[in-house]
Amino acid sequence: MNQRDIWLLTPIHSGTHLMKLILEAHPDVDYQGSTHWAENQLRELGYSMPHKSCPRWKIRHRHLGFNYVSPKGLEDIVITIRDPLKSLVTSARRRSNRDDKWVYLENIAKGYGQACNLVRLGAATFVSVDLQDRIGAERAIERVGLNITTLQMQLIDEWPKIKSTNPKEHPMIHTVPPAIQNPFKRLLHQYELQEFFYEAGYTDLDWFSPF
Repeated sequence: MNQRDIWLLTPIHSGTHLMKLILEAHPDVDYQGSTHWAENQLRELGYSMPHKSCPRWKIRHRHLGFNYVSPKGLEDIVITIRDPLKSLVTSARRRSNRDDKWVYLENIAKGYGQACNLVRLGAATFVSVDLQDRIGAERAIERVGLNITTLQMQLIDEWPKIKSTNPKEHPMIHTVPPAIQNPFKRLLHQYELQEFFYEAGYTDLDWFSPF
């Protein structure tokens, strides 16, 4: 039986692992690489990976930005997004000593711009990670032609436990100093993301205002 692809096209640090875990918890879904990460995550949450005798779907993933080229023949696309400032701050901290830090951050902003365009064109379903978007997660699963399983519903309900809530890793918007906000703001305005994130439900992004 030929497998059909489910594509995750995501900006860096935008909830990819969470959505991959929820999709991979379906008996008809496989992943293009190792499944050890998902198995370990499920085990830590008290679940086990379902038996997969002959999966009909395969998850494939590409990061948006970074010289991204759209795969041919895409029909089933899921995009995970999060508060863009949190993605950028996380990335900046991880690459704080790298000379290419700002090039890296600009590619992340570019990736969000590409995600925005795919969603606006109706070519993708997005799941808003920071908002614990249960409806979006359900819609993403349904978009790729899967019947939601009990395990997947349980994982969606476990959302707050699965995602990182470490304030040192993902600081709240109001704790980010203006010296850091302003360069990010320029990037996000450059890629016209304000309206997209308001539509996604992030209505408290005061740092998006013109400067």
